[in-house]
Order: sequence, then structure tokens, then C-alpha cells
Amino acid sequence: MELERNIWKNYAELTLDQCVEDSAFGEYIAREKMLAYTFALLNNISSDEAQIKMQLPTRFSWWNNKILKDFKIEYLSFVEILIEEGQERGEIQKRPFVYNIYPELFWGSLLSVLTFWANDTSEYKEQTDVAVEKWVNLLFDTLAPNAIDSAVDLAQFIFKQNFNGITK
Repeated sequence: MELERNIWKNYAELTLDQCVEDSAFGEYIAREKMLAYTFALLNNISSDEAQIKMQLPTRFSWWNNKILKDFKIEYLSFVEILIEEGQERGEIQKRPFVYNIYPELFWGSLLSVLTFWANDTSEYKEQTDVAVEKWVNLLFDTLAPNAIDSAVDLAQFIFKQNFNGITK
């Protein structure tokens, strides 16, 4: 099991190194960085597809799989930086009470992509490419500022204005 853990950790390190070495990567917004990372990861693991399919038969066994422990640590370190960058650029909304689960949302999305990839029977895994874009877009659309955030912000503003008006 130690060998498998090291292999997965190496996938994470290799993937991030490849992304960072790409001069355009630093200019990408968070969503684009996640797409680039995910595509690079899938490319890196593709040569070991048969072995991976034997190790990880279902998405639910992947969630807390000990083989992925170090990989998950490396991945979530990357995700935390990505979340911070996304917040700075206004791509990701920091929401009270749920902000702490954002990294797990990214982890769950990646596991979904890996499950899809492992089960993709299209000739060149082109269905996985489509799935990656859809999962990443859904994740970032969910975390982006939206109408609910605007409604909460407006309600807070009105409450504060009414409270301040009453106390004056």
C-alpha cells in the first residue's frame, strides 16, 4: 500500500509541477487553473489506467481511501491556494458556515471526474474531457457570487439601516 500511496503523491506533485512550469498557467483565473490541473492529472495517470481501475473500483471507496491520503493532502493544498486566488478575483464567494467545506467540494468533484474517467469507454476518453469541463464549471458556478448572495447582502443592508434608524 505504501508504494501506491507514493505513486499517487507523485501524480499530484508531477501534475502541479507541470502546471506551474507552463508560463500561461500563472495568468489563468482559478477556473482555468483547475481545468488545466485536472486535464494534466488525467494525462499523467492514463498510462496506469488498468492498475488504477483495479485499485479504485468505486467513487465511494475513493473518498477516504488510504492510498489517496498523501495525494489528497497535496491536492487540497493546491485547492486552498486556488480558492484564495478565486476570492481575490471575485470568482469565489466566501460564504459563512459553508466556506469550510469548499475544499471537500473540490475533492468530491475530482473523485467524480476520476470515477467517470475510469468508466469512460469512448475511444480517446473524449467523454471524460466533456465531463471535466462540466464538473469544473458547475463547481465554480456554485461557488461564484450569485443572486442568493446579493439577496443576503441586501437583507443585511436593510436590517442595518433599519436598526441604525431606530437607534438614532
